[in-house]
Amino acid sequence: MRKSGFTLIELVIANALGFALVLVILSLQASVLNAQLRQMRVRKISGDAINLAKYMQKDFETANILIEPQAGEIKDRMLGYKNVSPLDFGPIVPSEPQSYFLYCYNPESETLYRYAGSYPMSLVLDPFYCGHEAVNEQTLDVVMSGSDSILINCSFMRSPYNPDSVILNYSAGQPPDDFTGSLAFSLKRSI
Repeated sequence: MRKSGFTLIELVIANALGFALVLVILSLQASVLNAQLRQMRVRKISGDAINLAKYMQKDFETANILIEPQAGEIKDRMLGYKNVSPLDFGPIVPSEPQSYFLYCYNPESETLYRYAGSYPMSLVLDPFYCGHEAVNEQTLDVVMSGSDSILINCSFMRSPYNPDSVILNYSAGQPPDDFTGSLAFSLKRSI
């Protein structure tokens, strides 16, 4: 005669099926969360790239000299002047202020900085530590930065064929989801 209830084998099988169902649900939830994290990284990288493009476009519209990198050179920094004559480094238009901008990439902090200020510069370029505090009337902006979940790398390249243009190559992401891109800019007021 059988008593009411489940046997031990039936309970073990039911527990195993329930556990398998919980694992499937947790796996699906983890996949959804990973996809959401990836989308957040993509949005942050895209937003940083747009912000960087706006900064650089504004600088290139008013700059007339690029000092670094030299033609054909790849560097982790870019320096340009506004309203500065390449002949005597005096003002081109005496009534307008002279200024500079410097973009630099610090691989230790995985951050791209923008320094700007009045010309002549209150900035020592050799040796230069990218990421140091702004001095005097200089401004310092963080244009693009990495984090625990996003690694970035940047370099500036000046074309040997068009010395008035600079290409910024960047990569950002977390392996295996690396994103790469390039931004190209040309001087509008070159002399």
